Amino acid sequence: MDEQERKAIALRRYAMIDDLVGVDLAYGEKSALLEELALAHGVSIPTLKRYLKRYEEKWFDGLLPKERSDAGTSRAIPPEALELAFRLRLELPSRSTPTIIRMLEKEREEWQGRIRRSTLDQHFQRAGLAGRSYAGNRRCAGSSPRLGGTCCGKRTSVSPGCGYGTTPGRNTRRWWWR
Repeated sequence: MDEQERKAIALRRYAMIDDLVGVDLAYGEKSALLEELALAHGVSIPTLKRYLKRYEEKWFDGLLPKERSDAGTSRAIPPEALELAFRLRLELPSRSTPTIIRMLEKEREEWQGRIRRSTLDQHFQRAGLAGRSYAGNRRCAGSSPRLGGTCCGKRTSVSPGCGYGTTPGRNTRRWWWR
């Protein structure tokens, strides 16, 4: 997150508490205003109180989001496990994430139960090793001998077939047994 984004977030936070800053309200009035602002901005009352307290202590700098010192590194998955997971995915792109997790857990006992599928999928996504665009280096499904082998056999990453046997303008397939 760059400095401009941090300032934009701080300005949004200030806009939420602007009506409370520098105003001396009675306890009941302040509570009612906090409820109103929380509903208007879609945040909780404790969040508004926290923003107000930070602003009173450090002014605008208190509203700036804090940067993580370990930003960009994984806290949930050990770096060695992540490196091995990337190698396993590159070795066989069609290998599923649960299979990779099982392989990692067999590799080292201390990794058992620590690696979650969603977290590993996020790392694959950031590294460009996830989704159909990566695993899509498969042959067109129509080139399968089971389907009659009528397709062109070109590599595709978008659809299961290259479109052989389809009617133009329709999203249907003519099957080989018809």
